Amino acid sequence: MNSDGRSLLGLIHKELSQITQLGISDSDRYKIYEDCAEQIHERTPYAAGSAQAVLHCLEAWDSPTDQEFLFEKLDMMRLLTEEYCLFVDHHRAGERSLSLPGTLRPRLDGLLRLLFEKQKSVPPEIENALWQRLVGRYSLNSDAREMAWSLLATYMEEHVLRQGGVHELIDRCLNVHLRDTDPMLFTLGVRAFLEAGIRYSIQVRPAVAKSEIPLLRQQWHIIMTAPDDIAKVLITGLIDCYIGTDCPWNADASVAEAAHVALVKQCLDPSNLTGSDLEPVRKLQILHELSTRVKPLHNVDQVLGRSGSPSFELANGNPVQIPLQVHDGGQQSRCIIVQVGDLVTAGELSKHIAKLTDFVDYQVYAHGQLLDMQQLSNKTIRASGIGNKGALLIRKLHNQNTTWTGASARVGRPAVEREILEHADMLYEFLDADDALSDVAFRLLHNMPTLAPAQRLVDRESMSTTDLLPKGKFYKTLYMLDVLQRSLDEQLQRAVADEALILQGVQLLVQALMDGNSTKEILNPASKQRNVLSQEEVASFYWKILLAVLPSIFERPQCSEPLLSIAPEIVIIRSTSGSFEEDIEMAFKTWSSGLLEHQFDVVRRFSSDLGVVADYFQFGADSIIVGLAKLLRTCLRCMKSEYKRLPRTGNLMVEIFSKILFPPPIPSEEQTGKFLILEHRTRSEVYDLVMDLCGDPQSYRLLVQLATQAFQSANFDKEEDYSQNTEISLRGLRDHVGLFNLGATCYQNSLLQQLFMNTRFRKFILEADVSNGNARQAQLVETQVLFANMQNTYCKAYDTWSFATRDGTQVNVQEDADEYFEALIGRWESQLGTTEAGQAMRSIFTGKLRHQTRPDCGHISDVLETFMTLPIAVKGKTTLEEGFQALVKGEVMEGGNEYKCEKCDGPNGQYQKRAFKRTCLEEVPDHLVLNLKRFDFDMTQNIRFKINDTFEFPRKIDMSAYRIEQFLEPKVPTPEDCFELVGVLVHLGSAENGHYYSFIRQRPYLEGEEDKWINFNDDRAETFDPKRLAKECFGGSFSKGTAYMLFYQRSSTINNSDGVLFDPVFGTPPKVALPAPLESQIMQSNEQLLRKDFLRQPNHAQFVRKLLAKYTYVSKGVCSEDLQIEKQVMYLALQQLDVATSFLEDEFEGTMKALKNLMVAQPKCLRLYVEWIGENQWTVCNLLLRCASWKVRDGFAAFTSWSVERLKDNGEPNFYGNNVSEVSEDGTLGLDQPNSAYLVVLNSLHACWMRLCDNGMGWDSYFGLLCSLAGPKFQPEATGLFLVWEFLADCLELLTIDSGADSRRNHKLVWRAMRSKTMMKFQHNRLIEFVYILLQHVDLGSPPLDSHAEREQYSATEKLPLLVFERERLFIWDEDPVGFRCLWKIIHHYRDDLQERNWKEWLPGKILDLIIEADPGFATSVFHMLDTAMFNPPPRNLRPYLKATIHFCQSSPSIDEVKRLLARVAKAAVQVDGTEQDGIVFLQFYQNLKEVENSRCDDESKACWLVFQSIEHWAVPLLEYKKSESVRNEALTLVKDLFSSSRYASDPETLQIRAWAARSLASAIIKGFRNVTRSNSEALIYAMLECQSLLVSIVEATGPEAEGLRATQDQAIIARCRQSFEDSTTKDDFFAETSDEYETDGPWEDDLDAADE
Repeated sequence: MNSDGRSLLGLIHKELSQITQLGISDSDRYKIYEDCAEQIHERTPYAAGSAQAVLHCLEAWDSPTDQEFLFEKLDMMRLLTEEYCLFVDHHRAGERSLSLPGTLRPRLDGLLRLLFEKQKSVPPEIENALWQRLVGRYSLNSDAREMAWSLLATYMEEHVLRQGGVHELIDRCLNVHLRDTDPMLFTLGVRAFLEAGIRYSIQVRPAVAKSEIPLLRQQWHIIMTAPDDIAKVLITGLIDCYIGTDCPWNADASVAEAAHVALVKQCLDPSNLTGSDLEPVRKLQILHELSTRVKPLHNVDQVLGRSGSPSFELANGNPVQIPLQVHDGGQQSRCIIVQVGDLVTAGELSKHIAKLTDFVDYQVYAHGQLLDMQQLSNKTIRASGIGNKGALLIRKLHNQNTTWTGASARVGRPAVEREILEHADMLYEFLDADDALSDVAFRLLHNMPTLAPAQRLVDRESMSTTDLLPKGKFYKTLYMLDVLQRSLDEQLQRAVADEALILQGVQLLVQALMDGNSTKEILNPASKQRNVLSQEEVASFYWKILLAVLPSIFERPQCSEPLLSIAPEIVIIRSTSGSFEEDIEMAFKTWSSGLLEHQFDVVRRFSSDLGVVADYFQFGADSIIVGLAKLLRTCLRCMKSEYKRLPRTGNLMVEIFSKILFPPPIPSEEQTGKFLILEHRTRSEVYDLVMDLCGDPQSYRLLVQLATQAFQSANFDKEEDYSQNTEISLRGLRDHVGLFNLGATCYQNSLLQQLFMNTRFRKFILEADVSNGNARQAQLVETQVLFANMQNTYCKAYDTWSFATRDGTQVNVQEDADEYFEALIGRWESQLGTTEAGQAMRSIFTGKLRHQTRPDCGHISDVLETFMTLPIAVKGKTTLEEGFQALVKGEVMEGGNEYKCEKCDGPNGQYQKRAFKRTCLEEVPDHLVLNLKRFDFDMTQNIRFKINDTFEFPRKIDMSAYRIEQFLEPKVPTPEDCFELVGVLVHLGSAENGHYYSFIRQRPYLEGEEDKWINFNDDRAETFDPKRLAKECFGGSFSKGTAYMLFYQRSSTINNSDGVLFDPVFGTPPKVALPAPLESQIMQSNEQLLRKDFLRQPNHAQFVRKLLAKYTYVSKGVCSEDLQIEKQVMYLALQQLDVATSFLEDEFEGTMKALKNLMVAQPKCLRLYVEWIGENQWTVCNLLLRCASWKVRDGFAAFTSWSVERLKDNGEPNFYGNNVSEVSEDGTLGLDQPNSAYLVVLNSLHACWMRLCDNGMGWDSYFGLLCSLAGPKFQPEATGLFLVWEFLADCLELLTIDSGADSRRNHKLVWRAMRSKTMMKFQHNRLIEFVYILLQHVDLGSPPLDSHAEREQYSATEKLPLLVFERERLFIWDEDPVGFRCLWKIIHHYRDDLQERNWKEWLPGKILDLIIEADPGFATSVFHMLDTAMFNPPPRNLRPYLKATIHFCQSSPSIDEVKRLLARVAKAAVQVDGTEQDGIVFLQFYQNLKEVENSRCDDESKACWLVFQSIEHWAVPLLEYKKSESVRNEALTLVKDLFSSSRYASDPETLQIRAWAARSLASAIIKGFRNVTRSNSEALIYAMLECQSLLVSIVEATGPEAEGLRATQDQAIIARCRQSFEDSTTKDDFFAETSDEYETDGPWEDDLDAADE
């Protein structure tokens, strides 16, 4: 309710109060009651107010007669309750919030007063509904529930204070409604409700309350099920019931203890821990709260006071009084006197002291001396003299939380602890549970005696760090450390400590630290002690430990990380705690030597970390190298900051760089498979150490030379290695190698991969004797090289070019995989050298078929045939089993197909006999290859076609059913001969073209390994789920591909691992032994590959960038005389960009920034950069054209432009060269040409030209750089140089490359562009911009020249004429398809923003303007080009041609051609009905057209004429455009502007054109208006009214000028406009809006006839 509502409610209460104070008769009062009851019953809008009035009246007139009338006659209690429920439901569903204090609380307060104080009742169902609206699911919100709980508790408290006795409603609330309430709806107010209920229960049922906790069942249920915050509050309330001041049994300690014990048993009863996951946690929380609050009550004085008299029953001998004072560490008790007999032993006295104090472990002092009670245990009081020693001090040990070991330790413990510790094993198991349960279990046990299971582990001699710090058990780890700490503290406080136990505990902590299992420092705040040592003493202490322990890390590298992680901090403390310069220098030398002498198992590290290549570069760092590198860097910083000097570190820097980062290549004769490989983090730390060691010019020069040598030794192949990163080039050791597709060699790749994965065949090939080494074995040698690399190379994919060329493969021609298999086996067989070897190879795949024919004559024909691939028919079959059945079931030869028996005599020497013919398997090879006959030939159509029908095949098949034995002796059982599917060669596509790939099962495999399949798809080899085989290769409409060849292997041989090498640790694919020379060669290749990869990694790129940035610091801002060091570091950084920054954009930006800073500080370096561009043309090409990152390409182009411009600004001598004549005709620099900076850059950029057609992603960057270099900053000289280098000619040739015209040069470029059809993919904007810049500075109208020499006669400030070749390319005419080829390409390929409206800056249009302005005769050619391109047939995107048309209208000297072109556009506009963008294109065309001014034509070319021409054709389609309302509105705005703008009213001729256009448009709208739907007619009506308004103003105008504007049909058109407006279905919508703007009144019906005519 808002503030106004609350004010009104207050006013009502005020008025009612005044009425009640004045007094009122009974009849009037009853009338008010009846009216209110009727309003409430009828649920009128006044029901809420009526209820409020009743409640207020009851408060004022509370008489028995009124109550009887209200509650008995009117049933007002029911009505009020129902009204309240409805009131809550209404506001709960409403959007506005309800004020709880101002609106809801008074109503609820009055209602509850009746229920609780007056004890009025309602039916059960209404009572339950009210409860749900108060605190249940139908309550307004949580705030309303909180308020309801508070009010319920208040009224229960008032009832208790009144001692009202049993209240039925309260009982139902506590025992029924509370139980049925959803626990998730409880709020914090439920605690007050329960507390009031407990007090109520104690008052009305005192006898029951003395024996049990009131409402315990209800509290327990809520605690176990409510949200955490509610449960926490209620747990505190529950414990208050047990130990609070109001607890009735607190006066009797024994009763209280019994209740506490019962609660513990209830919480820890195993049968009660089987509920929800929350129950065990909540029960332990109850115990934690109970034990925490009971323990402070169990202090020394209470224990002593509880014992009553201090006398003992031990009365042997004479009585002796011994004063005792007990100290428990936190407080000291009063002094008491105990009396014992002097013949009692000291041991008996100790037991009684323990019983008296509840101390399990304590010490006894007399006169300040510790008494060894254990040693005196057998002596009497008299003999030991204890009775004469005065007062005894009983001191509780610091570790009072001693072990709970059973009955012997029960003495002196609080009852709650004793009962909890009875369940020690269960609580100890809870520490292994999830975090929630183990957390509360730890907090419960932390302040209790040690559990026996934990203590046994600590005391056990064989305890390990795993027992102390169990992995993944955080809270159990905390507890075990707590137990170990207690044990050590206890032993240290004992008079005679167990040294073995202490030593074992210390060793456990040290081992835990060295093993690295303890990753978090766990500190017990209770054990903190003040450090009494000085910082210098602490530093000295730890320094000695570090010096002593650090050498041991080389023996146990796996334990080094914890120590090395804290070592830098120790060094820092040491360096700041005194003069220890010599110590640190000596340690620095020692640790440096250790780093260099460290031997690391690189093969193990490489294998384990290269399971996946990404893992290799992220995990598995060498902890010793990382730690020592950080430690040495810390030493360097400390020596520099504290002692202001550094030791000579140049030699150390060289050794670290040369041994760890880039060790020398391993000679081939020493290849053992061990390469010095380090992962990313390790190398990063070493790079940082090397940078820190480089602190002077000499070491800097050395480091630059080392980095340069490392780069040069990698031997990067610019063509092959560019932009390869680890993810692309390196494979994981668990991955397989793919094969590159050379064009159409997928059939070859998929078959070779099937054969390679057959380890028996692979082993046979690799063991073949190729010692002859002649040309006859060339194919076999290449196969060995191929298989060896497929097994051992680190590359993800291998290039098969050498194998394919030896094989005679035509890489662009696809062959049949089955036919190629047969041919390939034949080639290998011919090169094996011996017949035996050939037969051995064939035996792997060769089987035998038996063809039998049994004629009636009994002369059986039996023919044996060998096969390598068994053909299986697919047509008409659905499964492989059906295919085999068709093969072996046979057929009857009869009729016209009878068998001709050669052994029977007949008229012609033969008899035709009826016979039975079939084929069976005689021998099945271990490796069975099936060819599914999916390709067939249609004789009728003379075409080859593919059968794509579904053909299923099993993963396992029994071939015994198809062998000859099954048919010779069918009754004899044939042994099972099972084969398993190990490979599928898939064909995707049609009979004429397609793609082959393979699914292959990896075998053999280790026992326990899962079945692993690989999908080999050319250069990709990925894990494959065999469950997808059906979807991938069964064929049919729902299958991706179709299986073409199936590879089965006999089950008994699949896991034959003879000669196969496994790596069970790292799971690499199975391998076979390689010939030693071949293995060594691959190892060298892998090492080179990895060295290249080092240079591509981010850490090396960062190192080079930092090295470049450090130059300024080392050189102190002074250049070297010969600039050699500057040149080396700049060249190194730029080469690094080439190999790495295509995928390291951040490093590129940092390197460019460092280079720019260097050049700004040292301008001489600008020249070095230009020289680098000239010497590294291929790198420039890579960074501009081939780099995948646009940020790198654009950044490099911008940096180059900035460098050249800054070099010119700095006054570089001979910037452009002497003159252009010194550039030869072929566009290359002459030998005597001075080293011109500008020409060096142009030369390098021109060398990139041949790479333009490789891909189009770099065109914008490349031509953008050319635009910058041809910009105003470099004009006018730049144009001449660009023309000499024939950049314009090359650009024009590139634009017209597919025109069919002869190319003067760049034949390779033409071939590449035509073959790849890449022209449409490339972005031509910057190319076109560059052409425009050059065309601006040439004279297009001058006659062309034959050579550059003729053009040299012109001065630099003149516009240069074109050469013949340039002009031919610019104005080339190609009738098919568009005529003006070059201009059409420029218009067609230029991409502009769809929302760009500034047509005057559109580059293709500006080029068109240049061409027509230079030679108006070309206007006709441009007209034909535009007409053909737009309408013969229309292209998908008309926008660029419409823009070109606008420029043509502005530039053309022929108004007839302009008219014809505009008419064609208007006709196209009539037919437009596409997307919203299509409408926008035409709309923008006419919006731009109205701005055109053509000074070349006569007056008819005025802008008004151009835009008004054919307005009736183009405006109507746009005004009624169905696809877009915005197009319709914009078209209307354009029409309004045309007819109302003062721009077109400047002269009578213009006004006449506009009047004519208004008549035409109005007539067109009227003619087609009836076909327009209501949804898109608004713009048409407005446009029609706009035309009508203009015509009305013409008709009503006076004067001689007006006469010339009028037309005879004006009145008729006006009348028809009004009629159309009147008839339109949208008249009512528009009339109100248009009545003021458009004149619609007056007689016009008479003009309708004229309008119809």
